[in-house]
Amino acid sequence: MKKISELVEQRFRVKNVYDNTGKLVELKEEYLAKGTINAIGQNQRLIHFGIDMVIIKILLELIFYIFELVGFFPIQVEEETFVVTFLLYLFQSLIYASYYFLFEQLWQKTPGKYFTKTIVVDEYGCKPKIKQMALRSIIRLIPFEAFSCLGDISKGWHDRWTKTSVITNMNFEKIKILQEEQKDMVFYNKKSDT
Repeated sequence: MKKISELVEQRFRVKNVYDNTGKLVELKEEYLAKGTINAIGQNQRLIHFGIDMVIIKILLELIFYIFELVGFFPIQVEEETFVVTFLLYLFQSLIYASYYFLFEQLWQKTPGKYFTKTIVVDEYGCKPKIKQMALRSIIRLIPFEAFSCLGDISKGWHDRWTKTSVITNMNFEKIKILQEEQKDMVFYNKKSDT
């Protein structure tokens, strides 16, 4: 199976050439080019990040409410000590990482990604391995990791370090078609043929 970066697609370009009479005409030419499957942009990332954060916050509030109802708190939360704050932070981090891991492992997308019509894929355009999904979720816990999605590339550390991408559903379908068409094709580098 080819990596996304190795896929090629048939394209057309228009050249202006002079015909036999000296008249300028457009000539449509077919050629093979590297596929243009790009990761999503900052705006889509911001939208699905915002949606997911709202859902995680609601989930945490619901969990704390249920804990309160059943009287389950292993420590007194009313006391604002370092230990209490640290344990609450660990619990919230566990919920945060678990949310991303479970949704992306089961469906390759979180509710925010459903809304933005995007999906997580590996470098081959397939569902990432469980190890990649777990590592993506853990990397998100690094302070200020969300800021790594800013910039021209718009691929955060959780994408770059795990060799995954978030792409549109439309690009995902395009990759599947290109993978199927090119599974038995071999392309040679022109420089090595000489």
